[in-house]
Amino acid sequence: MLDRLQALLKGKEFISLATANLDGEPHATPKFIFKIKRRFIYLIDYAIAKSAENLRQNPRAALSFMDLTNLEGYRISGSAQLIEGGKAFERIVKEFDRKLIKLSADRFIEGLKTGKKHEHYELEIPRRFVVIKVTAEEMVKVGRDGELTVERAHGNANRGK
Repeated sequence: MLDRLQALLKGKEFISLATANLDGEPHATPKFIFKIKRRFIYLIDYAIAKSAENLRQNPRAALSFMDLTNLEGYRISGSAQLIEGGKAFERIVKEFDRKLIKLSADRFIEGLKTGKKHEHYELEIPRRFVVIKVTAEEMVKVGRDGELTVERAHGNANRGK
């Protein structure tokens, strides 16, 4: 399953990110998927957001999404790292800017094709943002019948209800 991560998330622009502070108080919000590379999922977040604050205290995260075609749910859990500066961050800023231009153009074209009106066609880079790099350590698939399939990064997988 983890080897199919990129295929499963292809075409998705947002994913739900769950974090918790040191007291265990949960926080879940949708985040923009910047890119997926092997077991790494890069998300964009506001630097002042609760998720980023929680990850500074507790670097564990869970992601969740649905495969609507197959009616399967997925949860990915692992460690998370904030990228807030340096050369890696600067490369991401440039790449992110190009991606936003493409997404804005796609939204505009889709609006023309469907007649769907968007209040804002142009997407902008938040002034202060961080990149959240999640390392997928475990993936759980919930099948249509409620069957769970768990795969860990080190090859341990099991099934059950």
